[in-house]
Amino acid sequence: MLPLSIDDLRIKPQVRCCTAKVQADITVRKPNKQEFFRAHSEETHLIEVNLLCDKAEGEFYLTAPSLAAEISDAIPYRLVLCSNREGKIFLHPLKLAGIDGRLDHWSESSHNIVELAKEKWVRVESSRSAGCYEAYVARSDLGEPQWGTKTFDEIIRVAFSKRYIDSLDHPVLKKLRGEI
Repeated sequence: MLPLSIDDLRIKPQVRCCTAKVQADITVRKPNKQEFFRAHSEETHLIEVNLLCDKAEGEFYLTAPSLAAEISDAIPYRLVLCSNREGKIFLHPLKLAGIDGRLDHWSESSHNIVELAKEKWVRVESSRSAGCYEAYVARSDLGEPQWGTKTFDEIIRVAFSKRYIDSLDHPVLKKLRGEI
């Protein structure tokens, strides 16, 4: 028999809130053109590292600093912590200047957009005609970004837990050399 009051059937807020959402994976990627994102504004939430991009798989591999000189495909990047509107965090890879101190227009525009994303919600699109990325700022206040509870060290560990090159015998390097 149903209770006399519908209020007796309602789920109480304290009953519904029995779990907390935890982000199990953290990707290393550029934001897609339909997503608004913010970049963390603190220097403690970025790191400059050498990454190898496996273009066939679309994956970035963190390379041990001691191997950087021996891996010709390892490129210096700045990883910046970003969050999209759904609160999903990711690491945005930004190429750093080469030995000559110069950046191409695409990379330079990425750096500029990330600086803007520290203060505003933006989305980014590539403009082939301009040869760079263009930013679009959200028209309304989308609130503050959600960064989760993980430390930046934990974020790096999760993002690269299975993508860290610490030996010249790493399978990705063997594949690039045609050994496997």
